[in-house]
Amino acid sequence: MLYSIFSFVNNGISFILMLILANYLLPQDYGHANLYNVFVQIVSIIIALGTNGYISAAYFQKSREEIIDIITVVFSTIFAVLFFVSILIIIFPSIFSGLTGIPVFFLWLGLLVSYFQAFINITLDLWRLEEKPISYGIFSVSTATLNFIITLILIVYMNYGWTGRVYAQLAVSAIFFVVSLYAMVRKGYIVIKLPRKSIIHETLLFGLPLVPHTISFWLKQGMDRYIINYFYEAADVGLYSIALNFAAIIGIIGTAFNANNSVYIYKNLANGYAAAKSSLDKVAKVMVFLFSGLTFCVFAGTYIFIPIILPQYSGSTVFLLPLCLGALFQCIYLLYVNYLFFYKQTKRLMYVTFTTGILQCILSMWLTRYSAILTAYISASVSLITMFAVYILSRNILDKVSESEV
Repeated sequence: MLYSIFSFVNNGISFILMLILANYLLPQDYGHANLYNVFVQIVSIIIALGTNGYISAAYFQKSREEIIDIITVVFSTIFAVLFFVSILIIIFPSIFSGLTGIPVFFLWLGLLVSYFQAFINITLDLWRLEEKPISYGIFSVSTATLNFIITLILIVYMNYGWTGRVYAQLAVSAIFFVVSLYAMVRKGYIVIKLPRKSIIHETLLFGLPLVPHTISFWLKQGMDRYIINYFYEAADVGLYSIALNFAAIIGIIGTAFNANNSVYIYKNLANGYAAAKSSLDKVAKVMVFLFSGLTFCVFAGTYIFIPIILPQYSGSTVFLLPLCLGALFQCIYLLYVNYLFFYKQTKRLMYVTFTTGILQCILSMWLTRYSAILTAYISASVSLITMFAVYILSRNILDKVSESEV
């Protein structure tokens, strides 16, 4: 409950900030800010090559010494990818700027933010796995609050426009990057040593298939804005992004629940699936019902709310239904994907998510030119396909586990 409360507070602060910024930024500026955020998202996805996910999956199955080795591999991977991407931007600055619609200077800032946030997220994951909600809550709420304050100062009082959001993220992530390093050194998670070859192999074998998997989510939730920007204007990206941010309320709650539910699943599966089956199935059924009710409330409320409170964004309401449905399907997907992580089926997961991500990208590039609303419906349809595919895959794996336990 504490983890959920802290997650809701953090995301509530971010949501309030989004509403305030919408009153101070025109749709075009809001679109530029979102194009920058999409770039940070894609770098954040690839910077650890998926290896950071192995920390959670292995935490209850490995010794502390092995977990430290895994963390060392993750940090080494992050630094190597940072160096590689930096070289690419130095060699091809105009290409990167043209593809993202962001000036090169802000690409460098986004790269730094992604690097800092990778360490911050690992620190939060460790506190979650150690079941230390107070440390987790103080750290995460402080991050969100400081981000809120600095962003308001730069945009509202100093008139920095959308770039104020960039500078605020950079300042806050740099501060808490230092705090993260201190916390992990103090707990003995950062040591100068060469990890065992077996741990390096396991970590990369787990993480590398997740790169296409996580990129697929960027293709589904990030590429759409670049495609809209290509065919239309930054203002249209702003309208789409506002609707996406309201629909994200559903995803925020689903992700907050999953942060705790994943630990609950891993701990129970460590004792065998047969003993955990009944309680895990019950949780999944209840949450599907609750997520569905939440989706209806968010859609109905925001459809009425936006034209009244944010009249300059009233054109965004046409995107709400498909984007809310897509968020619902994503929440249900999270209920079942943890089984694939626990049983190290990341390669099979990659085939599903990357294929559906490519499918969405192709359909969006083909059909968006006719109407931007088609992009939203394509996103919802592909999310539905992905959800069903992962559900079927997880049930097949669990059936095999049940047979082996018998």
